[in-house]
Amino acid sequence: MRYSLNRANPYLSKNFNFQYFKSPLPQLERLKIAIALFLRILRQRPNHVFWGHIKLAPLVGIMSQYLNIPYTVITYGKEVWEPLTPRTKTILRKAAGIWTISRYTRKLACSVNQLDEAKFKMLPPAIDDSS
Repeated sequence: MRYSLNRANPYLSKNFNFQYFKSPLPQLERLKIAIALFLRILRQRPNHVFWGHIKLAPLVGIMSQYLNIPYTVITYGKEVWEPLTPRTKTILRKAAGIWTISRYTRKLACSVNQLDEAKFKMLPPAIDDSS
């Protein structure tokens, strides 16, 4: 399969801004994500950054701290039930907040990774049954 670095974004939508970074090399994808994120934060200077992927939390945390912008990390479940890397734990401890979907995840994340329960806020999944 041949890849083009300028492929059309298959996820384009009028209602949702989605960045597409597909490339043949995972390292290139990560670099493109890091550059795009840093440029977006640098240009827009948001009041707060919310991030929903624990694996990239160190990157977001470092950029946010460098630019003095508070950040919140969103967790979902088993990705924080096991011990995290020391760098990820540090980033979570320095976060303005950590959101999670259940008390169970909060309890496990805190006990396994020595995180402060007071930093967590509950954000349960929501379902709109009106459609």
